[in-house]
Amino acid sequence: MRGKKMRYHLRMHSPIRLALAALILLPLATVHANAVLQPTCTISLAQWESPDRTRALLGDPALRILVRAWQKQPDSHLRIDYPVGEQGALWSSRMQAWLVAFGIPRAAVRLQPGSGSDALSLSLRLAQGHA
Repeated sequence: MRGKKMRYHLRMHSPIRLALAALILLPLATVHANAVLQPTCTISLAQWESPDRTRALLGDPALRILVRAWQKQPDSHLRIDYPVGEQGALWSSRMQAWLVAFGIPRAAVRLQPGSGSDALSLSLRLAQGHA
């Protein structure tokens, strides 16, 4: 009798295990266009307003890692989420120009209002249509 209970128990858990595995693995296998890739970087107002801005920004390891990651995936783009308003738009445009000056094509940098903070949030995104 014990053998029957064990087989029934295993048969019931097998579909449950498969369903759980599918629920866990499916989101990992599905990459949406424009998905955020690692790494990301945050540029604070203090970093930006530093007397030696270039040194401060180039000294940020997260920004260096982000740029290197873009170089390895040039079909992706860098997205700059910035604070809403005129100051945020101006700041993001200047950050875009700074990145262009260091070799990233302007077309590879996208500006997006609404960072929700007093900082620029930079992230690497997959290009549209690349899943």
